[in-house]
Amino acid sequence: MASIRLSLLILAFSSAAAHAQGARRVFVLHSGVHIYYADPDKDYASKVLSRELQDRGIAKDDIVIIPNPFPTASKEDRFPRDGLLMFLDSADPKSKFSQDAYRRFDKALADAKIPDDARLEWIGYSAGGQVGMTMSHLATHLDKYPELAKATKKRTIETVFAVGTPMGADVTPKSVKLYCYCSPADQVVQLACSFTPVLPLLGYRQAIHPAPLPPRDNTMVRWFEGIQHPDWIRVDRVFDRMLQDLDRRQPPPWRSVPSASPVMGLSQGICEVLADRWRISLEDPPEVSPKKGTAPR
Repeated sequence: MASIRLSLLILAFSSAAAHAQGARRVFVLHSGVHIYYADPDKDYASKVLSRELQDRGIAKDDIVIIPNPFPTASKEDRFPRDGLLMFLDSADPKSKFSQDAYRRFDKALADAKIPDDARLEWIGYSAGGQVGMTMSHLATHLDKYPELAKATKKRTIETVFAVGTPMGADVTPKSVKLYCYCSPADQVVQLACSFTPVLPLLGYRQAIHPAPLPPRDNTMVRWFEGIQHPDWIRVDRVFDRMLQDLDRRQPPPWRSVPSASPVMGLSQGICEVLADRWRISLEDPPEVSPKKGTAPR
C-alpha cells in the first residue's frame, strides 16, 4: 500500500511538473505591411519589439518572431498593391492568406520547440494585429477547418495585442483577451480607414476601423495621446502597459486615486464609464508615463 501511495505521489509531482512546463508563457510577434519608406527589413518592427521585451526581463527563448509574409516594397513599387489585398484577406479566417499564415505560425513555433500547450501572447504591430486576431480564431476553432487541422497543431493564444492596427474584422474568440492600442495621432490608421468606401470596388465588403465596433467584453481599447504610427515600437509606456495588462497591474491614474476636485472627479467618472461600459480606456499622457516595467510572472 505504501509503495502504491508513493507511486501516485511521484506521478502527481511528475504531472504537475509537466503541466508547469507546458503552461510556459511565450510571446509571438508579427510585423505589418511593408512600404518603401519603412526599414528595408520587413521584420524590423518584430525585432524591435523583441529587444524591448528582453530589456524588460522576457527571456529570448520565450519570444518567437513570425516571418513577415507581406511583399517587400521597392523604389519601383513603394506601396505594393498585393500587400493591401493580403491585409484585407487577413481579416477572413477562410482566406488562403489566413490559412497559410496559420501554417507559418505553427511552423515557427515548432521550429522554436515551443510546447503545444504553451500560453501564447500575440503582439501584432500594424497589420500584424489583424493577423493575430485571425490566428486566435483559427487556433480556437481549428476543428472547423479539417484540412488545416491535418497539417498543423491546435495552439492556445491567450491574448492578442493589436498595436496601431487598422481593423478589417474582429474575429477574435470570446475566450481570447484582445487589447487594441490606438492613438488619434496615428495617421496611417486614419488613412487606412479612409479607404473603406472604395473596398467594394476591390471585392471586399468589410469596413476598416481603428478598433472593434462595438468592443466586446473580452476587449479593451486603449487610447494613447500623441503616438504616430512608427512610434508604437519606440514608446516605453506602450510596452509597460502591455506587461501591466498581462498581469492586470497598475491601472491608469484616473482609476487608482479618487480626486477631491469636482471637475477632476467628474472626469474620473466619465473615464470609468468609458472603460467599464464601452471598454475604452484613456491612457496616461507622456509626461506622466510610468517608469519602465518588469517582466510578468
